[in-house]
Amino acid sequence: MDPGWKLPPVERMEGANYLSLTSPQEELPIVAMRVLLPSGSWDDPPGKEGLNFLTAQLLQQGTRKRGAEEIHRNIDSLGGRFHIDANFDYTMVGMTVLSEDLSEALDLLVEILREPAFPEEEFLKRKRRLLGQIASQKDRPGGIARAAFLEALWGKGGYGHDPKGLEESVQSLEVEDVVDHYRRKLCQGPSIWTACGDVKPEKWREMLREAMEGWGGPPSEGESRGEDLPSRGRIIASDRKIPQATVLMGQRSIGAKHPDLFHFLVMNYILGGGGFGSRLMDRIRSKKGMAYSAFSRLEALLRGGIFVCGFQTENSNVREAMAICQEEAERIRVEPVTSRELDEAKGFLMGSFPMKIDSMGSFATNLALWEFYGLGLEYPFRFTSTVAKATVESVMETAREHLDPGSWVCVVVGDLERTNIEAERI
Repeated sequence: MDPGWKLPPVERMEGANYLSLTSPQEELPIVAMRVLLPSGSWDDPPGKEGLNFLTAQLLQQGTRKRGAEEIHRNIDSLGGRFHIDANFDYTMVGMTVLSEDLSEALDLLVEILREPAFPEEEFLKRKRRLLGQIASQKDRPGGIARAAFLEALWGKGGYGHDPKGLEESVQSLEVEDVVDHYRRKLCQGPSIWTACGDVKPEKWREMLREAMEGWGGPPSEGESRGEDLPSRGRIIASDRKIPQATVLMGQRSIGAKHPDLFHFLVMNYILGGGGFGSRLMDRIRSKKGMAYSAFSRLEALLRGGIFVCGFQTENSNVREAMAICQEEAERIRVEPVTSRELDEAKGFLMGSFPMKIDSMGSFATNLALWEFYGLGLEYPFRFTSTVAKATVESVMETAREHLDPGSWVCVVVGDLERTNIEAERI
């Protein structure tokens, strides 16, 4: 199916230990660069959860040639936007600059990635900051629920902890751990470079080839983590004397490359991903008035996925609202959705996709992600075509195959006496 729009041109080049994707777009004199490093929190060693995140945050805090302040001044002098994102599967570094400053910006970016100094003073600053962020999460019901939910599904390894890590593990980290992780994992494996905007592919290839010479190596062996399946129907609770409870419910699910992914997204839109048009919002908010919002979401990752339903409600409503989530998940498994629900889901998913790549920065990011997850440049068209072909039968079949509400892990953070549920306390 023709989606009615076209991708900008993309040129692909494979180097010794890197891959480059370039998309020349000359409308504006700017270039968005992204570098994806195949190291995420999945690669945190046991007992050192948060190591990849802390290592990534320290990359821009000093190199062998210049300190953190000088690096930040250099970025500012280029008028550049710089960011680092370290999550479950990967670490991504991004920089957007004027095209006339591309060569200087690339040199700086490569220096940050190839020659980090990891100074002790900056390590201690960033470690204190990270511990503060973790403490802040532990003070919020949503943060408590999320941490307990991930650990219940995966254990502390794998996807079982927030990329920022755990308080006790981050507290134990030393700068030597950071240096070792950088050498062993973060700078190993094939990196993915993207450049979108006012860039000449030939010049970019030449600059990148020179910059990447002698850097990187074969990927280190990945470790198996989070293999034990969670206990079926486990209910976990944190007793807090607060007026509203936060609830997360769900299961392990499919990953980014699963052939049923697109049909799952259609199904999920109808169940709880479609805002006010979804079944969970209709029953829990519109009809029952129990919550301002109720949702379901799939996080499709490299080694599997996380499916979660969630809401906040008065403590006395928790039991009924939890039952509604499971009832609606079961109903979509055994009863056909309506043609109207199907058409709305397909229309939204197909219509909103171009907005995900409507800027040079978002396109540069998505090019790197499509490559990393093995989706390819045809991904947007395969997405549109498959969603368009979704049927009432395919939605129900996907729900039957991939939803198991009877096995869901449930996490409740609230006043347990008022929720009147039996739960394993944390």
